[in-house]
Amino acid sequence: MSRGAPLIAIGLVLAMTCLLPANAAFGYWSSSGAGVGIGSTGTLLAPTSVQVPATSDGTVGVSWTASAGTLAPTGYYVTRTIGSTVSAACGSGPTAPLTTTSCVDTVGDGSYTYLVIARYHSWAAASGISGTVAVAAPTQLAFRTNPTNSVVGAAIAPAVQVTVESADGSAVLSAGIAVTLTVGNNPAAGTLAGTSTMSTSADGIATFAGLSIDRVGVGYSLIAASTALTSATSSSFDIRKPPLAGPELGSAASYSVLGSAATGDGQTTLSGDLGTFPAATAAGFPDGTVQGITHTGDLTASAAETALTAAYADALSRPVDTEFAGDLNGVTFTAGVHHTAAALELSAAGTLALNGQGDPDSVFIFQVDGALNTGAGSSVLLVNGARASNVYWQVNGAAGTGALSSFSGTILASGAITIGAGGRLIGRALSSGAVTLANNTIRFTEALPPTVAIDAGSPETSSTAAPSISGTSTALSGQTVTIIISGQTLTTAVSSTGTWAVTGPPVPAGTYSVLARVRDAAGNAATATRLLTFQ
Repeated sequence: MSRGAPLIAIGLVLAMTCLLPANAAFGYWSSSGAGVGIGSTGTLLAPTSVQVPATSDGTVGVSWTASAGTLAPTGYYVTRTIGSTVSAACGSGPTAPLTTTSCVDTVGDGSYTYLVIARYHSWAAASGISGTVAVAAPTQLAFRTNPTNSVVGAAIAPAVQVTVESADGSAVLSAGIAVTLTVGNNPAAGTLAGTSTMSTSADGIATFAGLSIDRVGVGYSLIAASTALTSATSSSFDIRKPPLAGPELGSAASYSVLGSAATGDGQTTLSGDLGTFPAATAAGFPDGTVQGITHTGDLTASAAETALTAAYADALSRPVDTEFAGDLNGVTFTAGVHHTAAALELSAAGTLALNGQGDPDSVFIFQVDGALNTGAGSSVLLVNGARASNVYWQVNGAAGTGALSSFSGTILASGAITIGAGGRLIGRALSSGAVTLANNTIRFTEALPPTVAIDAGSPETSSTAAPSISGTSTALSGQTVTIIISGQTLTTAVSSTGTWAVTGPPVPAGTYSVLARVRDAAGNAATATRLLTFQ
């Protein structure tokens, strides 16, 4: 280039300047020499994936993915929004940017969203808005699952649960907060057993499984406490005695009457078995009066007497709940073990009530150190769910009920038992001595025993190769029917339609007496007999 070239270029610029409008904005530079200029441009991208937890106890962790692109931010600043209020978060700001991609923000209770802004000198690029974090600082405890009534020494169920809450009662989902339970109201100086300090899980709940209290009492409460949190008191609950169970009757349970000997008048009906030992006979019980099985002087009756002795000792050994004495006319007992050091007396036409308080499993055990005597026309009444099968009279002597009286429960007597003429017993008469009956009805329940019948056949014939016997019964479906023919015992079950049938092994041709017996769930039996001819 010649020395005159720059001068020509300058002249052109001046000439073009004269041609531009007077209000245009432009810039230029000039140089008297030669040179080369290089310019570059770039884009500042926003950070992405701003993450916050769904819940927090006041310390919110915020994280994000760094900006991508050719321009690396010189820093980030974070804002939080609650409602319409936007504030700087994590101690950052336009002039105090963060150089990390995470931060921790401390806030009060509320629901927040977060936004992260990338900075490059004067440039800024904002992220999308984060999800919402619900913040609730722990301030107090509350019982989520209160303790319930339980048995002394048994685990309180369901497990007690305590939750951590904010001041407004919102759940605080925070793990690792130690919570301790102690007994609050303590009516019987009971001791709390089990693990009484637990830490909260991620859902802010401390669960206490296997807690128990060692003393019976009404109106216990528990207190939940944790450092720096307001404590909580549970609702009231009771610790009760274990449910009372009746003495185990064992093989004596199927007997309506059991004694060293037994005498009837031909008019008494028994829904269960009749047993005597050592007596080898029992007079006054013609066919049809004993619906169960009769055992006299055999090993089965001997075993039942042994079981009676054990049941008597069991009833006698039970810890006493109440003491009583005198005439029991007009008296009401609730479940428990009741003892008298004297004889038990219920005057003529008197009534004694046993109140089950709505519990059909309530058990009554009476320990009588003397004789038991009830007058003519007297009654032992079962009310509010009490059942005769759960009533036991342990009598250290003779037991007698009056004529036309009504008595309920199982009598376990060391002496003789006499049921007055025309008297009714819903229960059992089990004695180590003799039992005397006179026109009595003895069955296990107020409800009548089932019925059973044997079909006649058409005509009364069946093949001797496989004799078929059928019938009907009012017993519940599935109850066992026992059939005895020619010394053979067969069994079947009552169908859903109230019928039953059985096919036996071959028998010689002839006419046979067939007996069918069925029992209900309580043990009440019913029998039927019929002559059937097989050819």
